[in-house]
Amino acid sequence: MNSYIVQAMDKVSDLQQQTHFCVNNYDYYHKNNEDDILRQKQKQLRVSAMHLNGFLNALTELQNTIEEITTQCDEVDALLEKCKSVKGEKDEQSDSNKENM
Repeated sequence: MNSYIVQAMDKVSDLQQQTHFCVNNYDYYHKNNEDDILRQKQKQLRVSAMHLNGFLNALTELQNTIEEITTQCDEVDALLEKCKSVKGEKDEQSDSNKENM
């Protein structure tokens, strides 16, 4: 039973804190000309949206660059593998020619 009382008291404390926060928040906006504050916040959101669009564009460019580089690396890897296999064939031919001599 005590645990229920403790939980109830904790919830009451949480509600008191939330209510106190809401009242203080309202007082702040009411005392400090809430229309001006809301206009400032709206302006900040617009500026943030512009920066966000720039960031997203830069991120897209970075992803495209990474894809291009990955494709180029795959092409280089394929060429290196081809060179290895050709060199291996030449080495085998050279070894067999030496044995035949």
